[in-house]
Amino acid sequence: MKGIPFGLEGEPVRVAGALGLPPGRHGTGISRMSLRSLAQTLDAELPLIAASPSGVRLELRTDADVLELELHLTRLQVFDRPVTDLVLDIVVDGGAPRRVEVDGGAVLHLRGPEGMSLEDAAPLTLTIDGLGEGEKDVEIWLPHNGFAELCAVRIPDDACASAVVRPRTRWVHYGSSISHCLEARRPTETWPVSVARRHDLDLVNLGLGGHCHVDQHVARDIRDLAPDLVSLKLGVNVVNHDSFRERTFVPTVHGFLDTLRERLPDTPILILSPIVCPPAEDVPGPTLPGEDGQFYAPPRDPAVAKGALSVGRIRELLVAIVAQRVAAGDDHLVYLSGLELFGPDDAGDLYDSLHPSPEGYLVIA
Repeated sequence: MKGIPFGLEGEPVRVAGALGLPPGRHGTGISRMSLRSLAQTLDAELPLIAASPSGVRLELRTDADVLELELHLTRLQVFDRPVTDLVLDIVVDGGAPRRVEVDGGAVLHLRGPEGMSLEDAAPLTLTIDGLGEGEKDVEIWLPHNGFAELCAVRIPDDACASAVVRPRTRWVHYGSSISHCLEARRPTETWPVSVARRHDLDLVNLGLGGHCHVDQHVARDIRDLAPDLVSLKLGVNVVNHDSFRERTFVPTVHGFLDTLRERLPDTPILILSPIVCPPAEDVPGPTLPGEDGQFYAPPRDPAVAKGALSVGRIRELLVAIVAQRVAAGDDHLVYLSGLELFGPDDAGDLYDSLHPSPEGYLVIA
């Protein structure tokens, strides 16, 4: 077997959906943030969330019937919940995904305020066979609910590999954990991937669980990718973490859009408001997990809650922002209420009153 180079662009194997390939502990790390953006955050959790490769896949064109993939994989264990099962999806020439379950790997234990600890392990070599004869496009969708470092991609010595050449519309989506889709059953059942595959879009999924706070570094990353289509699912993390008040949220969204429009004056941008969020539809955040596993919004003293945002108020503000900008001449900006994707009638598929179940993500798609 021989190794073949991989990279963000210009190599036989494209690490599609990633914005950075920082050095890892065992191989090449994967980040859905650029290296510039990683350097501009002091939050220890955000780079970790960005390293979870939701929507990231390896793309290559090859005549090999079999290939080897050497990876360092890390599962998650949150508090005392079961350790996540890691799955790769293999797609040949756009066909039905083939599920590959992975045993072993490291485990990252997350314990909330008590911090985290890593139970490390050696890299794994996976043999992916049955790809078929002749040249074909191969996609290897990486686990959306863990972490991966790339060590090597190998094909037989007499086989060839080259970059996939297939013009597609590049779609960049920015959102929260509800776009990261940690709870989905497999990589191709996260709702952004489901939509991208249905419409043959070249997806970059910037669903950053707990960290969709309308950050300027994300706006610059999206702008510099020069995408053909942008969607921004804004608001729920702002409420969850009480990270903005009304006074600061509105100009921050305008500033984010201004940054995009600097280089993307005519690119279609879709603003999506939050899906239904029973704990905070009409009362302001933050939202906290209760002992029963359900999220709730604790009561707040009105004296210190001036301008605090509920999900319902976020929707009203986003409607107003889009209307103002369209009236000012932005003909390529559109608003869609998240309630049209996942509304009150779907709330039974929120397993913790906030996040959809695996079936719920398919409803959004």
